[in-house]
Amino acid sequence: MFRLRDGRAIRMPVDTVPGHPEDAYEKYVENLTQRIGRKFPELTSGELRKLFTFAKGWTNSGALVVKTNFAFRNLPDNQIGILLQTFRVADDKLVLIDEKADKAAMVTKDLIKPPANCWPAR
Repeated sequence: MFRLRDGRAIRMPVDTVPGHPEDAYEKYVENLTQRIGRKFPELTSGELRKLFTFAKGWTNSGALVVKTNFAFRNLPDNQIGILLQTFRVADDKLVLIDEKADKAAMVTKDLIKPPANCWPAR
């Protein structure tokens, strides 16, 4: 994330920060997994397969909405864990002001099957 007035990075991936510790990404993942685990104790780092974090947009009040999708081995294949966080920008930092954890159906192209006539004949 960049500050518009001068282009300075406010937040970047944890493993791209100059001089980052070797385990910076692992600590970041563990922190996010613990946050969703507060609401869903069965969702642990031992069950985590992967996660993706997206900046979703800005609120009318200027807060940044960030969504992290989690795939866990102990969830059905069509379900994910979600952590929705809202941050306000204060100088060069993002300050967490709200956080919600939930589970949801995963929506992917793989789950939407094309009509039968699109598949090769067998």
